[in-house]
Amino acid sequence: MNGSPNWMTTTGNDAHLAYLKPDTLANADSEEQVYERNNLPYVIPEMREGRDELERMKEIKADQIISLENIKGCIHKPQYL
Repeated sequence: MNGSPNWMTTTGNDAHLAYLKPDTLANADSEEQVYERNNLPYVIPEMREGRDELERMKEIKADQIISLENIKGCIHKPQYL
């Protein structure tokens, strides 16, 4: 990650990336560090849509988004499809 902002720009849409100052991406050791540099709560990649994720992340922690208890089953594709 260090030295290249490209890893961060592939995990969020343009609306989400607008929350981040471009100079905060350079030489970051982690995604968490980028958000810290912007004084924003860390947002997991799956939620980076440029809508209300910053407000939602103020209320919960990234490790509380989904847990084993949330998984109700599994999906599989039959061989004949």
